[in-house]
Amino acid sequence: MPNHKNPPTTAAADWRRSSPGISNLLQHVLATGQMADVQFAVGRDHGDVKIIRAHKFILCLNSDVFDAMFNGGLPETRGKPIDIMEILPDAFSIMLEYMYTGSVKRTLALENVFHVIYCADKYNLPILMDVCLQFVRSLLKVDTCLAYLEIVKPFAHDSVPAFMEKCLEIVDASTETVLQSEQFLPISQNTLEMVVQRDTLSADEYCIYTAVEKWAVEACRRNNLRPSGSNRREMLGSVVFLVRFPLLTDSQLVNGPAKSELLLESELLAIYRYKHAMTKPPLAFSGEPRTGYVVTFRMKERVFVQPEDENWLAGEVSGTEGHGVTAQLVGRTVTIDEPKQIVRAFDILKKGQPILAFRRGWEKAKYYSAAAERDSHIVRIGDEQITVGFIYIRISRDDMAAWKATHGG
Repeated sequence: MPNHKNPPTTAAADWRRSSPGISNLLQHVLATGQMADVQFAVGRDHGDVKIIRAHKFILCLNSDVFDAMFNGGLPETRGKPIDIMEILPDAFSIMLEYMYTGSVKRTLALENVFHVIYCADKYNLPILMDVCLQFVRSLLKVDTCLAYLEIVKPFAHDSVPAFMEKCLEIVDASTETVLQSEQFLPISQNTLEMVVQRDTLSADEYCIYTAVEKWAVEACRRNNLRPSGSNRREMLGSVVFLVRFPLLTDSQLVNGPAKSELLLESELLAIYRYKHAMTKPPLAFSGEPRTGYVVTFRMKERVFVQPEDENWLAGEVSGTEGHGVTAQLVGRTVTIDEPKQIVRAFDILKKGQPILAFRRGWEKAKYYSAAAERDSHIVRIGDEQITVGFIYIRISRDDMAAWKATHGG
């Protein structure tokens, strides 16, 4: 009778005993190619063809794409190695590692993760896609967020929109830095539109406009076009209507889109009328400030503030806690939560600016300059030049309304 208690030990049986557990066994047959019944010639397009052996059963269990390939009678599955030309061998091997072991944590790296994402998309491996996107998300930085968004955007996977939104949130938080980084100019027109349409960008509109202009010039260069106004506009497409041109000052408009001929004369005239009209006419461009852009005031910075239902009063910043700005006015402290209710004194106190100054009463005056003494200013009342206390300078309601209309506020 044969001895079943002590079967003969053979070399073929050693790996089964030394690698107990299904995960270890599968990892062994993947590494050695034992029992493999399919071969892939991977990486021809990259000049580095590698023959990789695998097991149809394991591949079909993981991927409906492989299942269709092997059980659908496709001719390329018979005989010779299957050509996988566009994929890097390293990425294909990492994908197989996931299929056999359920883990890729030890082998994922920035150098290969986007190639593995391509594999996960091609062979419909949603969990592997999730793992890769989580890995990339941990690497997101201000100087990479747009570049990574551009790479991941084409893939149709449930986790991609959330990943893209995370990238755009970084753009919101550091808009000016992102727009001036090297990753910005190569992005597609579609990605540019995603960025510029966001109400939550944290840069001023002139910074956004100049970035859009630079992108358009670069797009012309990529397409071998002269960077004329019409060509730049063609490259931008609908993006041009997402720039909030009414928020630019008159000087910025004249020296920006008017000088570069990005905007039509009729559009410039319409923007000018919109900016200076007391009642705003309809316009193709939004004139609403972006909610993400908040002017940061310095402590003791001189400002003009409009408390609720009052005229504009002069004061200085005494605190910037939370979302509000605390300002010290005549004998009282007020907190302003609405950005439109506060402006920098520097922006409005220009030489020759009409104001109301308090001498023996409120009198019409013109601002001249800041006096050497703290909290005082030099103004002209008629032909007389006098010094008045800063806290008693007040902009008239009509003059402030005219100033706000001029500056798109």
